[in-house]
Amino acid sequence: MVLIKYFLKRFFKYVFVIGFFLAFLINFIEFFEKIVHAKDAGFSAILTLVFLNFVPSFFDLLGVSCWLASCLLIKEFQQQNEWEAFSLLNISYNNIIKLFMVASFLLMIFSFTFKETLVEKLTFYSEQYKMEKFKQKSVQKLLGKWLMLNKETIVYFGVLDLSSSTGSDLLMLSLNPDFTIKKVLNSKEFYIVSEKKELCITTGLEFDIENNAPEVINNLKLTVPTLFSQIKINMDVPTISNICQSLLNKSVLPVSVQNELMYSLISRVISYLKLMFYPILTFMLFVLFEDFIIAKWVAILVPYALFTFVPLLTDHLFTMGINPLIFLLIYLFIVLFMLYVHRRIMHREQ
Repeated sequence: MVLIKYFLKRFFKYVFVIGFFLAFLINFIEFFEKIVHAKDAGFSAILTLVFLNFVPSFFDLLGVSCWLASCLLIKEFQQQNEWEAFSLLNISYNNIIKLFMVASFLLMIFSFTFKETLVEKLTFYSEQYKMEKFKQKSVQKLLGKWLMLNKETIVYFGVLDLSSSTGSDLLMLSLNPDFTIKKVLNSKEFYIVSEKKELCITTGLEFDIENNAPEVINNLKLTVPTLFSQIKINMDVPTISNICQSLLNKSVLPVSVQNELMYSLISRVISYLKLMFYPILTFMLFVLFEDFIIAKWVAILVPYALFTFVPLLTDHLFTMGINPLIFLLIYLFIVLFMLYVHRRIMHREQ
């Protein structure tokens, strides 16, 4: 119990000190960047934005802080010859791995609890504040949105004011099975009725591409629940709970939107799991190469490179249309690799 308290105290001290420093540095840079470029905003508005961003920045950088804390803790153990002390006390590497596992698990629970209950709401509010104060745009207005209503219909609107339920510059494309355009409906103005899930066009023009025949549209009402579901997604705080609720209503969402939500959910869950992956993998790689003077210090850099490259890879694959569930295989491979390294360490200790 004494060892656990001793280890956790040092680990969390490094995590929070590094996290605070990185968050301060990022917001310090943003503060001066906003002063130079956001000349229309007042000093108080810039200071408020930086204040709102500080806590979200701390949690966004928690993975990197966790990895750096692990590296510093390992370095401290090495400099103070504590590996020998652990050996004399009959504390194996497996015991140390368990300590890293306990510490990272507590950190993951801490991050999950605060992010899902407070930080995501604060981030959402910060983005709204930035839009209103620095871009002079109302958060109740959706601008320049392309939305897919179903496999055959795509809609675009220049402006949709949710406060007045009115919009302008509507363009609706009806597609053939081969994704060529079948019909184009254009309207300068439209309005929505949220209670009935209706999109209403007072006056518009529909053009049939195949027959080259325009037709004037008057008082057209379309029931499009998928449109309102996507509007709700844009206006909701992107917590895991809200993402899951949206996925449960997948019957009113196009497949592409379902995939985006699934990818967002997977990315969010992985971001929490990485808080466990970072310290455990860092320590295990150090132990695996402990007999090599230089390689063991290079090995502890691998987790950061790995967890920086993999998200970039999955982002690229997702834009190519790959099913996001496939990405779980990548992280499964990482878990299997960690189990393999752990087995090698245990075999060497026997």
